[in-house]
This record gives sequence, structure tokens and C-alpha cells, in this order.
Amino acid sequence: MNSYLSVICVLVVSSVSLPADSFRLEGEPYRTSAPIAWSSTVSNLPASVMVYKVLPQQFSKEWLSNVLALANFTKTPTQASADPKTMSWRYEERGALVRSLNLAPLYGYVNYHNYQVTGFNTNAPIGVPDRDEVDRLAMRYLQELGGETNELYFQHRAGTERKQRRFDKKTGKYSQEFVTMRGVMYSRQLDGIRFVGAGGRGGFAIDFGEGAKIASLELDWRRFQPYRRYSTLSRDDIVKEIMNGKAVISAENGEIPENPSKLNISKITPLYMSQTSGNPEDFIFPFANIEIVAVTTGTNATTFYIDCPLISGGP
Repeated sequence: MNSYLSVICVLVVSSVSLPADSFRLEGEPYRTSAPIAWSSTVSNLPASVMVYKVLPQQFSKEWLSNVLALANFTKTPTQASADPKTMSWRYEERGALVRSLNLAPLYGYVNYHNYQVTGFNTNAPIGVPDRDEVDRLAMRYLQELGGETNELYFQHRAGTERKQRRFDKKTGKYSQEFVTMRGVMYSRQLDGIRFVGAGGRGGFAIDFGEGAKIASLELDWRRFQPYRRYSTLSRDDIVKEIMNGKAVISAENGEIPENPSKLNISKITPLYMSQTSGNPEDFIFPFANIEIVAVTTGTNATTFYIDCPLISGGP
């Protein structure tokens, strides 16, 4: 059996213990001495949440053949990787990269790009799918790649679209704008709690170009096993975590207000965090994304976001 097939067919589950210290979020710690209050509109958190153990995915030889056929590659990887659990394919023309495929089957990760489809078109492309067709095709490809449509978090759907205009040298004018690519991104969910991000961080993303050809595709669909259920922190405990510097600044934030006179928690959302781009991990933990309205000078207010531990003391 070829070594790259044995990676998929031979599954070795190592004995991994949950870390003894408290669960810590990555990022810049958020520190404040301002008083923190809860808005009356904030919904209650679930009483408990599950920590999941990450297991090797179980994909068949047929699955690999389907992925390679979709990407129009042969079975032999064209690029070695330092990690034997990952494989890469590349196709170039005249020194330019045309298509690429990265696979980490044990981690349920697929990343494919067709740069001929995403490149600049001199003419309006024909057959770019509309939004309804994009959703239909996305569900089909997700199932073909081993994902489960009932584990998508449909409330966190993000449509993607690329437009351009053609310049007519004779008239010196641009044509009307036309769509060259359209796609969609979905987050995954477990127990009604979604994963942060989509595609390469727990979910599925796909874009289509002319003739409904796949321009790009990213799937992160790990295999999970329930490990242990933990009680969530109380509101008072969450405030203590923030005051003790256990919360971190969320990545999507812009400028964080300095020296606010008061902080009001206006929304709290439980989320799961997963590693990106097929990186290994042993467990996934829930955390809380918190929306805060900071009162600064006078009555001025600024909204920002922090991430905070959600389970008592960490596993």
C-alpha cells in the first residue's frame, strides 16, 4: 500500500490527557479596572457545554479518488510535506501556478484553488451560478467530501461575490459591472453552538466561476467524540475572569477604547474554537464571545468584543 494511502486507512489514536491547567485563550489579554455591568437584554447561557475529543477522520480510498477527480489531479502528490499526514498537489503552466490542492485527511481538511477560474476575465463570464444555485451546489459538494449538512450553522451563512468591469479602448468607457465569481461560507455547529470562522476553522467555503466551475474550496471537518460536559461560568464569575485578565481581545476588533468609565455587557455568544488549516489538536473547548459597550468621555460609547473562558476552572 502506498504511504499516502496508508495515512488515510491506518488510524492511530494516541492516549492524550486533558491539560490540567485552566483553558486559556490565545490573544492579547484584555485588562480593565472599569466597573462591569450586564444589560438586561443579554440572553442566558446554556447551563452546561460539552468538551470534545478530536479523533482521526475516517475517509476511504474512494473519498481520495473523488477529491482528486474534482481537482483534476492524479494520485501521486507533486510536493512533499514535512508532516506525513498532509499531501500537496500543484500544476503550473509557464511558471505560473494554475491549480493547487492540499489535503490533511486525518484532520478532515481540504483546500483547493483553480486560479484559471479566479483570474481576471476580459469578457463577461457565462454560467456563474446565482445564489440559489450556489447553495444547492455547496450542499452537494459538502456531502461528496464527507461533511454533514445537518451540522451546518445556517444562521451564519456568508455569501461571497466578485465583480468587475471591462474597459473598451475604442470608446474609452467601462462596460456595466458583471459578476465573475460567486460563493458561500458556512460555519459548522455542535449542540447548536457554532465554530468561530468558516472553511479552514470548522466549516465549509466554496466559490464558483464561469460554467459553475469551482474556483476555490476549503473544508475543515474533523471527527469529534464527546469527552465531558462542564457547567458554564456564572455571570459574576465571567466578570471575575475579565477583571483577572483571563479574557483576550477578539481578532475582529479595531481600536479598543482606553480608560472607559464603565463597561456594559450587551451580548454573549458561546462558540467553539478549532485550529486552522488542518493543524493537529487533541480537544476543542467552548468559549464566550462578549460584546461590550464602553462608556468613555461624557456619554460617548464604543462597542468592542472580547473572548472569555466559559467553563469553570478549565477542564
